[in-house]
Amino acid sequence: MTSLELTPKQQADVDLLSQSGMAGLFFTIGAVALSAVEPLIWQSPWVAAMFLSLLALMMGIRLYIYFTLSALIGFVLPKIYYLCLLGNAAVWGVYATWTVSLPMEPNAS
Repeated sequence: MTSLELTPKQQADVDLLSQSGMAGLFFTIGAVALSAVEPLIWQSPWVAAMFLSLLALMMGIRLYIYFTLSALIGFVLPKIYYLCLLGNAAVWGVYATWTVSLPMEPNAS
């Protein structure tokens, strides 16, 4: 009986995908929830829409890769997955920072 030996890179990719594959979904849900409870965000709707669109795009790419590659054994994650992984964290961080930097009261325009 022979078992398939994975290279360290392949094993690292398998571990990363299994641990972070669905996380993009939670980044996006968190951003939508934050947007829903913070009315000041919608003073600049184009900014909120841009952040939410970026998160949704990266989530879609990550979920596509998660569901297509998780069935393969010994795969190597494409660089786009890593970019989306880091991009989700960066966009979420900037979005959260922008949200807490909003004025305490809405502009009376």
